[in-house]
Amino acid sequence: MGFSTVQDVIASNEAGLRVVGISCLSNMAAGVSDAPLDHKEVMEAGERVRETFIALVDGLVSRIVLSAAS
Repeated sequence: MGFSTVQDVIASNEAGLRVVGISCLSNMAAGVSDAPLDHKEVMEAGERVRETFIALVDGLVSRIVLSAAS
């Protein structure tokens, strides 16, 4: 998943797959802000949300596994 999230979801649904999407917005897109794009900003945003994001994905996967087992 990434910049093509919408297209990936459409293709997955057409293939009969169930989809969940989780995103972390890490910076403003080109042209949205006057500030130049900066990879350091992206990395810092990822570090700030890392533990929360991991907990979210772990919890979601656990719920899916438990749901499938019932």
